[in-house]
Amino acid sequence: MENYLDALLSGPIPRELSFTSDEYAARLTQVREQMTASEIDVLLVHSAVDLCYLTGYQTLWPDAYACLVLPLSNQPFMQVGEIEASCAVLHGEIEDFELFDWVGADAVPTQLAKILADRGYEKSRIGVQTGRIEMGNRGPVDARLLDTLRTTLSDAQFVDATLLMFDVRVTKSPAELAYMRSAGKITRAGMDVAVNAIKPGKTENDIAAIAASVMIEQGSEFFSIDPIVNAGHRTGYFHTTFKRHPISAGDPVQLEFGACYHRYTSPMMRTVLTAKPTDLQQRMIDTQLATLETLYGAVCAGRSTRDVTNEVMAVVGPLEGEIFRSGHFGYSIGLGFPPTWTDGPAYLSAARDIELLEGMTFHTPVSWRVPKEFVIGTSESIVVTETGCEILTSKEREVRVTRPSA
Repeated sequence: MENYLDALLSGPIPRELSFTSDEYAARLTQVREQMTASEIDVLLVHSAVDLCYLTGYQTLWPDAYACLVLPLSNQPFMQVGEIEASCAVLHGEIEDFELFDWVGADAVPTQLAKILADRGYEKSRIGVQTGRIEMGNRGPVDARLLDTLRTTLSDAQFVDATLLMFDVRVTKSPAELAYMRSAGKITRAGMDVAVNAIKPGKTENDIAAIAASVMIEQGSEFFSIDPIVNAGHRTGYFHTTFKRHPISAGDPVQLEFGACYHRYTSPMMRTVLTAKPTDLQQRMIDTQLATLETLYGAVCAGRSTRDVTNEVMAVVGPLEGEIFRSGHFGYSIGLGFPPTWTDGPAYLSAARDIELLEGMTFHTPVSWRVPKEFVIGTSESIVVTETGCEILTSKEREVRVTRPSA
């Protein structure tokens, strides 16, 4: 393994950094400030999103075990599988690695405990990412690994640091926002071609393939979520997607895409009706467009998510009881790896009274269903600004339902 690592690190390295060295250094400083406030001596980072944010490390296999060990004062180092070290070197600037062979991966917990002890952290206060259900439970420390650490490093104290990284990542830098604008532009290109391609006789797969092809041609990397396309009664179910079903005359078609640019995603959603809307559908369309305009007019740095939600609910109110909707009007987005582009536990919801900060980014799906029948759904991705919000997925502040003829 030493020879492999030496080969990776010897001579000039054609690195593919998504950000400048100064930006990565600033992120480490911010995290260490949070560690100091939480009295954490060493932070163990396992989440693929957080590893990417701090080091640039990214891989086609985001579930692959890797751990960044970030001490409060010393240089960080990374425990990673031998075959994944190449991704860490290519995309980041970490040069201190502890490698393991995947054939012997069962020894990883014991290896990490020994590494921490050998480097003098056996009595430290150690932060670990235990995971959160509302974050998709991404990146939690393996239960066996944590048990091994607690048993082997009996003088250390382990504390939950799941939200520490999110608190740093929740507001985006100018460079991050530039990537999200690029992602939004690519998403919009995929959406435009998909909307225009819908007609009876096409399948959900046909539309998904067209959208994916255009987004990849326009510069998207592999998606955090593959294109969502479903038609007919299948739109009345949450989180269904293409499965070879043909589009029939009269079907509603739901489209939801998110192109990825340097792992940043700006999703959007549209509904296409292939027949004249019913009275209920038309009321849903009119109310939905008014809801989104109200939402985008209400979002502003300094306001609370609860106040914004209450203002929006005044518009939705007349349809309550006739539709099924989720309990929020948006969720955090930014960095993402499969299987989700959701990026943390911040929601535009009355259930949580969170202050909106300049640079927060949200996907705002207003997706209303009559279960087992149809959906009317529209969304944009936005960034909170000092004076309101900027829409990342549409040049105009437009939300639309297209109704092509058969």
